[in-house]
Amino acid sequence: MSIMDPSNILNKDLVELALNIAEASIIRLFSVSEPQMVWGPEYLAIVVRHPTLAEPVVCEIGVADLWKDNWGSPDDCQKIAAWKAEAAQREGKPTSELTLMCPWDHEPGDYLYPGGVVEGKLAIGCSGLNGWADETAAYIILDIIEGLCKRKREQLRENKIKQLL
Repeated sequence: MSIMDPSNILNKDLVELALNIAEASIIRLFSVSEPQMVWGPEYLAIVVRHPTLAEPVVCEIGVADLWKDNWGSPDDCQKIAAWKAEAAQREGKPTSELTLMCPWDHEPGDYLYPGGVVEGKLAIGCSGLNGWADETAAYIILDIIEGLCKRKREQLRENKIKQLL
């Protein structure tokens, strides 16, 4: 499959391109000290969910080599990022809004931290930095995916493709 596969607008290759583009900005978040955006590790687990993806796309940015025991584990971050993406998708709102404005909508097993965002059926969950930095990173990725998808749609039309296959 290629990014320009006309069977759908969003596919794994497009998501991976967006993650690659977002990486530099996310790494820059690691060094922001005022306001402090990182509570411990310089590591971020990312999960991208959408119905057209056969399975969620999972990505890690940073290194877990210097991980400290009191931070939990990188696996914890991956599980939490997956939950944040799922909860944002389920509720149709960012996890910050769910936690701050609609706490009654939480379900058993939910985490009470920002870091999951959603637009339509596209959801991104991030975990590993600070909750607000997690959400910032998720929005960076969401915006890049949105831009790439809109441009792909235009390109398909320019190539006389009027309907997805």
